[in-house]
Amino acid sequence: MIIKTRQSSSSLLQLHHLKGRSSLDLSDYELELKGYYGEQLLVRIVSRVDFGNALVIQDLRLLDGKTERQFDTIVIVNQSAYILDAKYYTRDSRYQDGKFYHGYKEIENPDLQISRSETFLRNYIWKHFGVNFTVVGFFVFVNNDVTFRNDSRHPRLLHANELQSSFHELKMHPVMEVDYDIAESLVKAHRLESIHSVELDISEAVFFKGLKCPKCAVVQDVEFSNLLKMPCCYEIYRFNDVMYYALKEYCAIHKVSSVKVGKFTNFITGSDRRNYKIERFIRKNLKRTDKEGTYQI
Repeated sequence: MIIKTRQSSSSLLQLHHLKGRSSLDLSDYELELKGYYGEQLLVRIVSRVDFGNALVIQDLRLLDGKTERQFDTIVIVNQSAYILDAKYYTRDSRYQDGKFYHGYKEIENPDLQISRSETFLRNYIWKHFGVNFTVVGFFVFVNNDVTFRNDSRHPRLLHANELQSSFHELKMHPVMEVDYDIAESLVKAHRLESIHSVELDISEAVFFKGLKCPKCAVVQDVEFSNLLKMPCCYEIYRFNDVMYYALKEYCAIHKVSSVKVGKFTNFITGSDRRNYKIERFIRKNLKRTDKEGTYQI
């Protein structure tokens, strides 16, 4: 039973939507973006797994003193917590003889990260609730576009298609009252924004004009019509659907919950000229605010 779904922080959503839309160099944020994509994939994977009555918490960020930990997914049952940490590798990789490799290059062992998460959560539950919880962590390889070979059978490593079989026995375990109490308290303690978040300066950003393809996330300079065929993937979308995606994109990039007709039009077309098709869409589908020309998302 999922008791908390994933809700991405405003900083991560901004990065995600800036990619492919602006001239900003986001190379310093590649790790954050890879983590974001891995977590999105893990959410889809977990939604297809039958955990029985176990309590599933997606995307939990906790702060204890000056130490912050973020958990992709936690499954709670029978006074035990199972941490699932997404690993989104973009190159063929392997685990062999106690080491992890991208090709022939050794990479940092994710054991250290998952061990820290285990210790943090175990201590957090004991400190705040006085309950001795069993905490076990796994990292889940979520990118099916590349190969990960678990030659030496690392006990903490799971492929996405192994989740159901690995957690099959959880369905037979009881969910105790203390499990509900702690799960609800953890969700209440969740912090949406990280203490390490850095405000990104987008004042000098140049935005590419056009509509971004919802599937490929590539900006396309297409002629406006009721049906839009994207040149990147040849998928056909309704104009309104693509505009809703553009609104979501605009609000995430600028961290706002309302739009001004002129600014949104400039964001899409790169021009200050009026676009009656965009104006009609906004006035028909959004709620007008007290400020002239401004509409609530």
